[in-house]
Amino acid sequence: MRNNAAYLAACVAAAVGAILPLCAEEVVWRDWGEIWYNRGMKNDCIFCAIAEGEIPSFKIYEDEMCLAYLDINPFSEGHTLVIPKAHSEGLLDTPCETLAELVKRVKKVARHIKATLNADGFNILQNNGEAAGQTVKHIHFHIVPRFGMNEIKFESSKGDMDKLKALAERLSMA
Repeated sequence: MRNNAAYLAACVAAAVGAILPLCAEEVVWRDWGEIWYNRGMKNDCIFCAIAEGEIPSFKIYEDEMCLAYLDINPFSEGHTLVIPKAHSEGLLDTPCETLAELVKRVKKVARHIKATLNADGFNILQNNGEAAGQTVKHIHFHIVPRFGMNEIKFESSKGDMDKLKALAERLSMA
């Protein structure tokens, strides 16, 4: 019998930017929407597992308090998630000091993405609660670069892993 919380977290990972290891003992891939994660994470938060390095990501920025990495199901080229390493569920339960520091990092990463990709603008998204579209209960900000006046639908689409890897290398702030 599988751990339902770990199973749910692994399924969500396919939609929010984690890249699970392709090791037969750890993961069996059926398709992007149906994943069984066969080992337990330290806690049931997929973003905490990414921040701890338990699950790899296309990291573009990291410091002592936050991590920024490419979403593998991007709304646009360069769609990045910025998360604090310390767990909190949403805006209302995140300490003000953490929010202030996190927003500084969001601004820094957004400036870098805009300049590197020559984007014309960007959206910053932050959802709170299931009704608002929050799929992972770990506060996070989306940076969604915009190019020209192209209409954008805020719907995920499967990203090309090779292109994402190359883009992460291009955007790396290390």
